[in-house]
Parts: sequence; C-alpha cells; structure tokens
Amino acid sequence: MAILNATLLLVQQAFSIIGKSDGGSGRETLVEAMKSLLFITGKHEDLPLTPSAKARLAETTQLASGMSAFNALRHPLQCQKPVPGKDLSIKTLAPQMDDPRKYSLANKDKGKFQLRAERNQNQHKYKREHKASMRELYLGSAFVESKGRKAKHKADSKAREKRHKNFAWLETEQVTINQ
Repeated sequence: MAILNATLLLVQQAFSIIGKSDGGSGRETLVEAMKSLLFITGKHEDLPLTPSAKARLAETTQLASGMSAFNALRHPLQCQKPVPGKDLSIKTLAPQMDDPRKYSLANKDKGKFQLRAERNQNQHKYKREHKASMRELYLGSAFVESKGRKAKHKADSKAREKRHKNFAWLETEQVTINQ
C-alpha cells in the first residue's frame, strides 16, 4: 500500500508539472500512466484498497482527467534558431578518406578498362589527399609561426620595457648631476 500511495503521489506531481507545460511532447510521456490509471480505476472495486489509497486514486484520476490534450495532436518540434554571425564550428581540413572496398566507376571512366579506371581514380584520390594534407601543413605552419611571433613580441616588449626603464633612470641621474 505504501508503494502504491507513493506511486500515486509521484504520478500526481508529474501530472501537475506537465499539465502546466505548453502542450509539448511532455504530455506524451504520461500516456502509459494514464492508461494504467484508467485500468486500475475500473477495477478498484475488486481490489482490497484502504480508504486513503482509494481517495488518492480518485484524486489522481480526477487530476489526470482534467488534463484534456492527452490525445490531441501537438505542434511539431521546432528547430532552434541559428547562431547569429558566422558559423562557430571549427573548419576541418582533414583529407577525405574513402573506403577502398567500395569501388564504383565514375561516369567518365565507364568506357575504360577497369585497371586503367582504377589507376585514374587512385591518381585523383592521391591528388585530393595531397592537396588536403598540404593545406593542413600550411595551416599548421601558419599557426606555429603566429605563436613564434607572439612569443618574440612578448620577449621584445619585455626587453623594451627594461631598456626604457634604464633610460628613464639614466635621465633622472643626468638631471641630478646637472643640478
């Protein structure tokens, strides 16, 4: 009885929370609970229930029957709006690798011998992958170069600050000598 009471309390809370929703997909999650409640309600005269359990069952079924749009069609889910501005995903330039077990002749290779068509296709794949790996190397070298430039600029700025500090000290010394 305690488990049934706790379950009915939990179902009541779920109905009250989802009943406040805007008719989205949340209501569809409780359809099975609704069917079970209807089944138990029809048979609860035969079941040996305590008066408190019968009262809780009546409350729950009344709450469930008050939720009207269980069988009503809901609006389809909407896609989220795109992120404003440029795309935030990282551009990948990895070489495109095809499955070598899947071989299909391209339209331009239909009239050629299969061996020659395979050679042409392999040359095309090699060129494409070579270009992609060269792009990766170029981007990698550009990244390393920018990091090196930043590190050199940081070191130079520290040295420049030290030099300016020394010049300022020398100027103050010169001022005191002149006085």
